Amino acid sequence: MNIKIAIAYHKPATILKGENIFPLHVGKAISDVDLGIQGDNTGDNISEKNPLYCELTGVYWLWKNTTADYKGLMHYRRIFTLQKDYTYKNVILKAKIALRSLLSVFRPLNSYGMRIEYFAGTEDNYRKHANRLDNEIERILQQGTKIIVPSPEYCFLPVSVTFAPEAPHWAIQLIGEIAEESYPDFAEIYKQSLRKHYIYQRNMFVMDNTTYNEYCTILFSVLQAFEERSISNNYLKDIKEEKAVSRIIGYLGELLTNAFIQYCITKGKKAQALPLMIFDNSQEYAGKQISISDNNHP
Repeated sequence: MNIKIAIAYHKPATILKGENIFPLHVGKAISDVDLGIQGDNTGDNISEKNPLYCELTGVYWLWKNTTADYKGLMHYRRIFTLQKDYTYKNVILKAKIALRSLLSVFRPLNSYGMRIEYFAGTEDNYRKHANRLDNEIERILQQGTKIIVPSPEYCFLPVSVTFAPEAPHWAIQLIGEIAEESYPDFAEIYKQSLRKHYIYQRNMFVMDNTTYNEYCTILFSVLQAFEERSISNNYLKDIKEEKAVSRIIGYLGELLTNAFIQYCITKGKKAQALPLMIFDNSQEYAGKQISISDNNHP
């Protein structure tokens, strides 16, 4: 099984490599640093749009320039982890989620959301979990899993309200209108996902190639149309010059990714949610490399 999971980088940090995962410099075309890894500025690419699209320029590069049975994306500070322990901390966290979910009925504006995540703490621990994921990802996919997604974040307001600061109402609505024109079935799931109180965040996933192609076709055609219409409809004068919303397409991409995951689930595709592991000390180890396997090629 051929698996290619890109880990998006944009600045010096601990480089993760493996048999199935590889580092990818997103926004390489406009970067002033050389990370010494594969850039998203080769072949068919939209690398120069990274300030707008964020890590989605890496998603596009993977779509257009690689072949694999499964493709995916993680981040240099966040990876999927197979850790699923039930320590007292997790028990307390789950209890807090339940309690705050109940209290949010009375105090909705005081609650943003909660999710279960793990903190690596040290480079060695990060190495261990990345190594385990790299070694076991094929086994998971061989069990019929079509999509691997992050454990959802539970919001105490509808997703459309929770995301309002990053993705204003007009933008969320315009995306829905565009999707409705070409992908009505998906557009309906998109609208439903905005009313729900959970979201699959971070633009992180692993998908079989057929699903990945469908995802990218929908994602980038809708976002391209959004770029054009947000200007022609006078929502924005020039999206590249509007610093207040310079990352808006990346945020809208999260909403579309969340909707697509739910769209796939409604179509009966087997999905598995995995928690995330965060490594906040990446800058401390800048320049060091976590090499899981020497046989790593993007």
